[in-house]
Parts: sequence; C-alpha cells; structure tokens
Amino acid sequence: MSVNRPTRGVPLPSFWQVLGLAAVVCAVIWLSQKFPRQSESAPEQAAGLGAALRNVEELSARGPDAVPELVALLGSNDRQTRRMALYGLGLQGANAGAALDAVRERLSGDDVEFRTYAFSAFVQICRDPDDLWLTTARMLADPDPTIRETATRLLEGTTPSPIATPVIPDVRERNAARLQESRAVIASVLPMAGSENASTRALVIKVACRRDAMNDDPSVTEMLRGLLDDPDTTVRVAAIVAFAARGAAQVDQVRAWLRASNPQVVNAALDGVRWLGPEREEALPELLALVDKIPGGDLPGLLAALRSMKTLSKPAVAGLMRRLETLEIRVVSSSGYGPLKPQRNTVMEVSRRLESLPALLEMGAELDDMLSLLEPWLQPDHPMCGRQAASILARYRPDEARRHAARMIEQLEQGPSDTIPRVLQDLCGLGPAARDAVPVLIRLIERQNPKGIGIEYFSVETLGCIGPDAAAAVPCLVSRLDLAKADLELSTRHPIIVQTLGKIGPAARPAVPALLKILDLPPPPEQVPGENIPLSNDYRPPYRDVNTALGQIGDGSERVLSSLRRQFDAPGDAQRRATAIKSLVLLCRNRESILADLVRVLDDDSPVVRLLAVRSIPTAGNRPLAIGGLTQALHDLDPWVVSAAALSLGRTGPEAAGATPALRELAAEVRNETPNGIRIPYGTVSDLKYLSSDDDARLARLSVAAAARQALEAIVPAGEGDREKAD
Repeated sequence: MSVNRPTRGVPLPSFWQVLGLAAVVCAVIWLSQKFPRQSESAPEQAAGLGAALRNVEELSARGPDAVPELVALLGSNDRQTRRMALYGLGLQGANAGAALDAVRERLSGDDVEFRTYAFSAFVQICRDPDDLWLTTARMLADPDPTIRETATRLLEGTTPSPIATPVIPDVRERNAARLQESRAVIASVLPMAGSENASTRALVIKVACRRDAMNDDPSVTEMLRGLLDDPDTTVRVAAIVAFAARGAAQVDQVRAWLRASNPQVVNAALDGVRWLGPEREEALPELLALVDKIPGGDLPGLLAALRSMKTLSKPAVAGLMRRLETLEIRVVSSSGYGPLKPQRNTVMEVSRRLESLPALLEMGAELDDMLSLLEPWLQPDHPMCGRQAASILARYRPDEARRHAARMIEQLEQGPSDTIPRVLQDLCGLGPAARDAVPVLIRLIERQNPKGIGIEYFSVETLGCIGPDAAAAVPCLVSRLDLAKADLELSTRHPIIVQTLGKIGPAARPAVPALLKILDLPPPPEQVPGENIPLSNDYRPPYRDVNTALGQIGDGSERVLSSLRRQFDAPGDAQRRATAIKSLVLLCRNRESILADLVRVLDDDSPVVRLLAVRSIPTAGNRPLAIGGLTQALHDLDPWVVSAAALSLGRTGPEAAGATPALRELAAEVRNETPNGIRIPYGTVSDLKYLSSDDDARLARLSVAAAARQALEAIVPAGEGDREKAD
C-alpha cells in the first residue's frame, strides 16, 4: 500500500525557480559577452552586475508594491535595466497583473533576448487561460526558433505553466479537466495555421494533434484538410500523416498517397486503408504495385492492408513470399542502428517472416508452400523462431506437429542437459500436440536441479501450452507453490506455475486452496520514489495470474467468488481488478447474481475495468438496476465504454426508454462520429478477448454516434421516434 512519507535529502527546485535562475545566468553570460571591454576592471564589472541583480531581487521582495517601480524601469534607456525589470516582474507572478499589458508590448521587437525575457515574464504573470493560450499561440510565429519551440512545449503541455491543469486526485475528474484545457489550446492555435511561415504551420499541426488526443475534433480535421496540398513538403507530409490517422481520408486520397515517393506518406496511406470500409478494394492496384518496392521494414504495414481484402489480394502472394525470403533488417548495436546490411536468418527477420504466414494463407496462399518454409526452423538451433514455427505447424497440420513432438521428446530423454531448454521452447510451441511429453516434463521439474531453473521454467510453461491433457502434472505443480520460503526466487517461479494451472483447467481444482492463500497475502512494501535503496527481496504475489487461473479452473464456490470480489478494491492495480472481473463473470453463469458488483465498478478509475463491467452487465433479470448502470455509463469519457453501454441498452428494448435523451444527445454530437478505434486505439483489446474477438473488432470500427442510433432504433418503436422529434 502506498504511504506518504517526507522527501529525503535536499528538496528539488520548482520549474519556475529553475527558470528564474536560468534567466539570471543568461543575464550574466549575455552581459559578459556583450561588454567584454569596459573602462572598469573585471572585478568592478562583476560587482556592478551583481549589485543590479541584487537590487532587482530586493525590489521584487517588496511584493505588489514594487510593481509600479518595475514597470517604470521598463522605459529605461539602459538595456540591462529593462531586462532586469522584466526578470523582476516575472518573479512577482500573479502579483504583477497590472503590468501584463506593458510586458505584452515587449513581446515584439528586434531584440531576440529581450523578447525571450518578456515571454518568460508574461507566462509567469498571466492567470487568464484564454489570454495565455492566445498569446502563446501567436509566439509560434516568432522569428526565433527557440522562442517558437518554447511556445510549442507550453501549448503541448510538456512544459508546465502556472495555470496548467492542477493535479486532481480523481483520475476521471483530472482527465475531464485536461480535456477542457486541450480544447481551449486547440481553439487558440488553429488560426495560426494560416501563417505565411511554414515552420509555424508545422508547429500548429504538432500542437493541435497532440492536444486532440482522441482525433475527434472536427475543427482540427478541417485544418489538416486545408494543409494537405501545402507548398511546403514538411507541412504537407505532417498534414497527410495526421489526416490519415484520423480515418478521414477518402479512397481517392489514399490511392494517391500510396503512389507517393515519400515513405511517410505511403505508411500513412497504408494505415488509412483499414478505415475505408468496402471501398478499400479500389486501392488494390496501388497496393500490388508496392509489393516489389516497399522497404522491408514497412512490409508488415503493406501485408496488413492486403490481408484486410482476404483472397482478393491473392495476386500479391507470390511477390510477398519472394520478399519474405530475402528480407533484410537493420543491425542493432549498443550505439544504435547501424547501416543497412543483409542479415539472413536472424531472429527478428525470421520472426517477421513467420508472423506473415497466417496472413498469406488468408490471402489464398497454398498451405504446402507455407509449411515448407517452417521446416528449417523446427530445430533447437533457433529456439525462439522454432517455437513460433512450431505453433504455426500445430495450428495447420496437427498430425505433422505430433511427429515433431515425438522427435523432441526423444531429444529431451537422450540429449545433453544444455540443449534441453532450447528443445523445450520448440515443444512449447506445439501445444496439445506435445501431450505425450507430460511424463518427461514432470520428471524434469522434480529433479530440482539448482542450476536448472531454466529447465524447470520451460517445462512448466510447456505443460501450460499442452493444456487440459497435462492434468497428471497438477500434484507436481501444486507442490511447487509452497509458500514456506516466499522470497524473490518464488516471485519469478510462481507466475508461470499459476498460469499453467489455469490453462490445465478444471483438473487443477486441487490447487485452489493454495491459490486462495496467495490472494490473501499482503503486497510487499512499495519503494518510495526518490529513495536510493536496493530492490526488495520480498515475495511479490502474482495476484493477476491467480485471478485468471481461478476463472479458468472453474471453481465457482462461494469462497472463490468472495476472494475475487475483494480484488475489486485493490488500489493502484487496474489489471488485478480487471482479471478479477473476467473470472467472476466466467464463474457466474447467472450474471444477475453479480449485477450489483458490476454496477459498482462503473466508477473505477480504469477505462478497461469499466468497459469489462459494461459488457458483462446482463440485460435480463433485474432490468431497472442494469438499465440504471448502463445509462450512467453513457456519460463516460471513454468512447468504447459509451458505445458498449449503448448497444447493451439497445438489447433491453423499450424498457430502456429513460435513456433515450442521453442517446439522442450522443447521436447528435459531431465528435462522436469518429470510430472508437481512432479515438482511443486500444489495439486488439486483449483484456476483452474472453468475450468475443468479433465484438472487439466491431467496437473498434463503430462510433459512439452509430451505437447510439442503433440503440434508439431498438428502444423507440418505429414511427414513435419521428413523432417525438416533431413534438
């Protein structure tokens, strides 16, 4: 549990203290460089400069009373005095509000360093968000690149400002406040997209896209649309990349970008193909033309685009196979990426090639041609590649996989011990086809060789890949869960044992008492940030793995359900709470019995937890409670949660009529027309796969507005909706 403790050592200075110190240092350096030869001696110069700085700081120490005098000093004929006056006003912060217009006037002029001081002072003084963002946005057009970059960082939020969104303890309230701030920043910077300065236009794209994190602001989309044909290459490419990422491109635009010579534009177009819908097939000629010329590192993007067209892209198979056989990658060393060199048969290259085989099969490749590429990699000389190849072999040719398993079992029994870990990794990839290896694997685990922790680990992992057919290993695995010597070593061993017990399934019920004991263990003390102490050797319970395993084993007893419910309150570990929800849903076929639990976690900090809860809420049984929880979820900030709630309400039918006002509001919001997968790219949403991968893909392509309209069609009887609109 997190504990608040006083910070040890010397307290760190704040950002604005550092900025003030930097201003002083800059003043000293600038003056020493600008006036190296004076009639006074060097000590006298230093004394004079130090006296000037002390005078400003002493004047500033008087607080608001010093502001009029500092403003008067801005009109001094002495350059040093004017700069020090700006520095002093900046030290006053909000107390110098009356001087803000005078400082604003100094933001223009020919003196770069004077503008820098004025900008620093303005940011420290201004407390009006609209004024600060508008003024900072105008600084994007400053002739000095350093000032432009400083303004960019402030607008992006990477450099804090005195009025930046404060740290709000509640995550959802904090996110709402940040969203409001981002929208204000976007409104301030968009007018600068019409600047004659190409650098300014590029910075506007950068700021707007960073602030519009959900890619759903129509004003940003229109700004990008207006820059797609910008005369400056940098601006044009940035606009195309950002526009395509928003799923706003039309098929004609994507086809033109696929023909471009700039690789960034081509990659953006490849990403945009998947959001086109059925019309993506019109881009097939351009995709086929890329097969022989796209760089090897960009080949996965091309393959993904072609894969979305299934067998229509079969003409590309021969060329892709040819490319995969000669794929080259960059060599990575301690000094970074080196020159492009042929590196045949390296792990990364082969792994990329093997990952492509299932896609090629979906595109119409012949199975025998694909499997012939696997044979060279089913050898212990290439353990990681061999495992991947074995997995593909087992998926498409289980009979051939069993033959390979027999050969590997013989190697385990007769081969030298130093080759066993590599053989085990290949065997693990074969999955259930390696079921005959269970007795050998048990013996390898029971040897308890102090130097063979790798053998034990991979043996246990292989049992998990075999699955229910490894039930005979349960007693052996349970014995390895002994908590009498809970230490760091068990922290590395227990997770894989627990995962394997879960994959074995119901036959692993004898392990449930030991698993529940792990859930009852307190977490180790957290390391306090900033404390220079070694990592703790305390045992770290694998709570997430235990939660998942309990659901897979299928013991729905009250003691198990109670333990899982307690995980809902685990602070700071969203995945721990998510795995508990998944298992509770799996164990309770009558989901109405856990309806109250699911509604309770709709206020969880984690959107993944809330999404799991919404998708698990039953729409039968206690409908008022379910409808109330789902209607509440319509106001969530996460579009996936909102869409899932809308679809669930639609399944309840007319009884959810109370949700129609909220649904109509969602359907009318322009931002909600953006697909969920663009607004928040969860990727494959692996946490939700236990429900339905088809639903995951549907939610990604669906928008909140579309989900709301579907729900309204199901809730409001035909014709009644039109009458309500007329009223």
